[in-house]
Amino acid sequence: MTLNDVIEKLGGHAAVAAMCGVSHYAVAKWVQGREPGIPMKHWPRLREATGGLLSLDDMERMNAAALEAARERFAAKRAA
Repeated sequence: MTLNDVIEKLGGHAAVAAMCGVSHYAVAKWVQGREPGIPMKHWPRLREATGGLLSLDDMERMNAAALEAARERFAAKRAA
């Protein structure tokens, strides 16, 4: 499961932003920012929103995968 998958299952960027008390722009940065990932302070709320189906370990893995993908994207842009 990716960050995008979780956000979509929870109702999209606007719904997740409202859940976490942040802007829609902040949620977009979690996915597409230079250092993507869901800030740890929001993990408990998102875990609760998924009924516990998304564990803290899952979120840690998703963040690591998103960060690695972003690094690869930026490296490819630099090389071009």
